[in-house]
Amino acid sequence: MLELYFAATSFYYFYFITKLYFGIKKDTNIKNFEIESYPKISVIIPFRNEKENILRSLNCCEKLNYPEDKLEIIYINDFSDDGSDKLLKDNITKSYIKVINTIEANKNLSFKKRAITYAIDQSSGDIIVTTDADCTFDADWLQPYVKVFNDKNIGFVTGLVRFEYKDDLFTKMQALEFASLVITGGALINNNEPIMCNAANLAYRKKLFYEVGGYDGNLNISSGDDVYLMHKILRRGKHQILFLTDEKSVVTTNPTRNLKEFYNQRKRWASKSLYYNDSFLIAKLFLIFLFYFNFIILSGLSIFSFSYFILLISIWLLKILTESLVMFTGLLKFYKKDKILLRYLIIAEIFHIPYIILSAIGGAFGKFDWKGRILKK
Repeated sequence: MLELYFAATSFYYFYFITKLYFGIKKDTNIKNFEIESYPKISVIIPFRNEKENILRSLNCCEKLNYPEDKLEIIYINDFSDDGSDKLLKDNITKSYIKVINTIEANKNLSFKKRAITYAIDQSSGDIIVTTDADCTFDADWLQPYVKVFNDKNIGFVTGLVRFEYKDDLFTKMQALEFASLVITGGALINNNEPIMCNAANLAYRKKLFYEVGGYDGNLNISSGDDVYLMHKILRRGKHQILFLTDEKSVVTTNPTRNLKEFYNQRKRWASKSLYYNDSFLIAKLFLIFLFYFNFIILSGLSIFSFSYFILLISIWLLKILTESLVMFTGLLKFYKKDKILLRYLIIAEIFHIPYIILSAIGGAFGKFDWKGRILKK
């Protein structure tokens, strides 16, 4: 009976990995339209205590290759207390960039969602693009979005995000792990099964944001300003969700500085899955968690039975083989400049299982520290 359980959970996981592989191989981006006209775009950048990064963000915004009369950039200050808002205001040189403060009434659990909603309410663009204040991007960042939204069927677009890594193992491992999340999210979107996306690089029609009720129904949850909105648009079923892979649209962000920050970040991300409004999706994610948890069970059983030890090693080797194929394919297709990270795949596999288990359990039951705030799920 126990063997049947291990077989069933393993079968589902490798079926999932196989789907990821074929999702990566799909070429689902729409054709490149000529830009006949530029829509009004509002870029929303929420920030809290980003004094170290805010001027790099501003520098990127002021160099954007986009008609200034069609561009609006709104920095929304989420109760910063490090002077980053003043530093930002003192260095703005473009008239299309402004800084606003979130209102006192928004000072509750879902800080970021309320800040973004308030900024959207104050915006004038037809297309909303969001990123984070610790992100950088090229001058042509918005150009691929303009081409995509020429297609009236496109409602929500998520782009590539990468970690900037240094010449040390910790940041390179983070960059590889983060790339795996983006690749997974993109492959699932290509398969018309959107689960994950990243608010550091996404866009949607402003009208659609209001039509689905924005973040209503999720305002009691501290994270998820990206995925919950995507799922709402998916359920509405009237607009396509697209994974944008144009190299011009890549956004680069910073890795965490230490293991504590890394664990807090991953717990926060993992906590989103508990509130997906889709029981079938939650069940599938739970099956994936069980696959990882099986390695702990099998490790214990291996002490008493050599056959379980053989099963443990067999499943682990198959996991390494299939996941390496997915990462090799994904990195070479979406992250060509980061293919050096492939040499760290085997090392990553050693830490992958305990990391997934601890993050999932921490996200389900723990609290996390974000920007000086101790938050619950």
